[in-house]
Amino acid sequence: MAKVIIFIPRSPFLDYDRVMPFLGPMYLKSFLESKGHKIDIDDSPDLDNIPDLNGYDFIGISTTTPQYFSNGKAFAEEVKKKYPHKKMIIGGAHARNYSQELLEEGLFSHIVRGDGEFAFLDILEGKELPVVINAEQLTSEQMESLPIPWRDKEFLSKYNYFIEGKKATTVMASRYCPMRCKFCEERDCKLTLYSPERLDKELEEIKNLGYEAVMFYDDILPLSKERTEKICEITKKYGIIFRCNGHVKTMSHQPELLQVMKDAGCVEICLGIESTDQRILDIVDKGNKVEEIFQATRNVLNSGLKLSAYLIIGLPGESKESIANTEKYIAEFSGNPLFTFDYTIFYPYRHTYIRENLQEFDLQVYLEGSTGAYKQSGGISECCISTSSLSQEDIVKERERIIEKYKDNFRGYASSNLAQKNNNLIQK
Repeated sequence: MAKVIIFIPRSPFLDYDRVMPFLGPMYLKSFLESKGHKIDIDDSPDLDNIPDLNGYDFIGISTTTPQYFSNGKAFAEEVKKKYPHKKMIIGGAHARNYSQELLEEGLFSHIVRGDGEFAFLDILEGKELPVVINAEQLTSEQMESLPIPWRDKEFLSKYNYFIEGKKATTVMASRYCPMRCKFCEERDCKLTLYSPERLDKELEEIKNLGYEAVMFYDDILPLSKERTEKICEITKKYGIIFRCNGHVKTMSHQPELLQVMKDAGCVEICLGIESTDQRILDIVDKGNKVEEIFQATRNVLNSGLKLSAYLIIGLPGESKESIANTEKYIAEFSGNPLFTFDYTIFYPYRHTYIRENLQEFDLQVYLEGSTGAYKQSGGISECCISTSSLSQEDIVKERERIIEKYKDNFRGYASSNLAQKNNNLIQK
């Protein structure tokens, strides 16, 4: 049996980072303990007060890029100084996208890119593995074999998330996303589903822990009529209300599902709309038509459900005209109190199609001083891009103008800042 501690760095760049727990380490803990290992999770690592780690065989760090740059790297360096012979493993989004830099830093014995359950188990069992482990996407059989994620009442009590005033937590009914959006790091994956029976077990435990609401954290929850109805039977069974991410095509072409979802406790649909300029949608391979977006929004609002529209400004080729087309969408629904929107500035993440193929796009990228956090303390949305039609300043001004004009429907803050304009420009 191996004894492991997994650290999750805090997120000091946020106003409050105790909203939703990180599910990844919770999946790891339940799976590895089912194989006979002992796993502890520390979600409040303190650089000035590193605990005694002598009793652990392995030290894990699960981190996003903003977390790693803000405090995770310094914590790992300090741990390495105090325990130079301990094997440290890093996973999470930062490991997936910055494996080469992590390799050069030399802090970690293994860098796990992708889902970590089976890769981590191989490490603990002493198998001969490379430093950088490219974990393959899990099959449906592998996913179904996993125990439900570890949830502990005391651990979860540190997180405060509410839906319609009811204490909520997060759950996933699937992994991966089949869409081809060129701004996403995990585009065009094979959607893999957990069975309804497994989801039933998970929601029963969540209900027994005292929760009355969940956020389905899947990229898309309602894809087919049959599956959506099965999920809704389970939420209705336990009297759990929920929010979820929807799909424009499903919401526009199968409006009858919305009533089924509402009857089963759904209170809000979140739609990744990005833009309502057809040229921009086609550039980023979003796969939606503008008329479908408008129809999906009407259908959701007409059903009596809340709708949260996620919009992005500054995508490749953005112009005053394309922004005006997106504003028409906001304006049409701004009189409905059930409609809200978020409007973030595009960030060109590592390993996205756009970032890897900048020469194809009308986009310039400035990374000096950027954090990679699309939302920061005070609601700041970082601007490190420009197009041939719009400067960084133009993008910021247009965002703030629209937010101010439709502030009654905006669900965040209007603050923005500019990454240093003339440094570290990625040339086409």
